[in-house]
Amino acid sequence: MSTVKVGAKFPSLVLFGKGNAQVRVPEDFHGKSVVLSWFPFAFSPVCTEELTGFAKVHGEMEHLNATVVAVSVDHWYSNEAYRISLGASYPFLSDWFRDNARKLGILNEERGMAKRVIYLLDQDGILRWQREYATKDCPKVEHFLGELRRLAPAAAQPA
Repeated sequence: MSTVKVGAKFPSLVLFGKGNAQVRVPEDFHGKSVVLSWFPFAFSPVCTEELTGFAKVHGEMEHLNATVVAVSVDHWYSNEAYRISLGASYPFLSDWFRDNARKLGILNEERGMAKRVIYLLDQDGILRWQREYATKDCPKVEHFLGELRRLAPAAAQPA
């Protein structure tokens, strides 16, 4: 179970993206809501279904001043190839050394993978919603989209 509590400031994570570029979450996304989606393995069937589902609503998320950030313990090379294969425009980041998954309490040490967890952070990096899923269960955007709409600035809300 995640060690982060709803209503608390989300801890600073250092992850790696394309070209091994360092990305800090939530700091590098300040001013945007973030759907931080930890997934077990690149190119696996359930992860593909999950991340493709996020890609389908990414336009609405951008309208709500939000983005998805996908994270796994796979190497950034694998995650970038996976992102391209899915045609996703949002970042796929790596926690190759598993430090962040360990810090969040979501590392399955026996299997060497992060658990499937979604965190919803507001524009100031405060955790507003979280849910852990069984590895075999695919998260649905409906699980968090209502909360994301609630967090959106009034100007982004549908008329």
